[in-house]
Amino acid sequence: KNPDQYPLTVLSALLSGGRSSILYRKMVYEHPMAVDAEGSYDPLTQGPSLFYFYAQGMPGTTPPFLKKELSSVINSLKVHPVSQSALDRAKKGLVSEFLMNQESTFGMGMLLGQMATLGVPMDYLDDYVKNIQAVTPGEITRVAQKYLNSHSETIGYLYPAGKPKRPVFRKPGSLVR
Repeated sequence: KNPDQYPLTVLSALLSGGRSSILYRKMVYEHPMAVDAEGSYDPLTQGPSLFYFYAQGMPGTTPPFLKKELSSVINSLKVHPVSQSALDRAKKGLVSEFLMNQESTFGMGMLLGQMATLGVPMDYLDDYVKNIQAVTPGEITRVAQKYLNSHSETIGYLYPAGKPKRPVFRKPGSLVR
């Protein structure tokens, strides 16, 4: 059990918890360069957990440029503490999702099965909300600095099959016509 699992879970929600998340807001709305930007962290895994991010670029946006911008957004959390309102919003979303998943037999069965498979004690269910609510802005900065670094990253660029009829290049933030 990673002692940083709760701050990492909240960090994941901050960065990639839907359309109001930091990555989506920065890369899709504020500086339109991607049609989607997301990520994920799952604390209930066997062995080291995987924290991943991806962005799907707008036509003409190169994968290396997207990687640079994605890294810039992520690295900002290492330097600038997250606001309390953003932190509260992320926590609220996580708690809501956790409780909603327990309302269905399927959701509860999946959670209990995953916990049993991994040997996670039952107090995980009882303490989840309390542990999520206890995460502070300082812990978000600390885990971002500790885990989200270039020496442990793996980068993959996916390109469509075949050759495009004509290359499309554009400046970030401009529209392709």
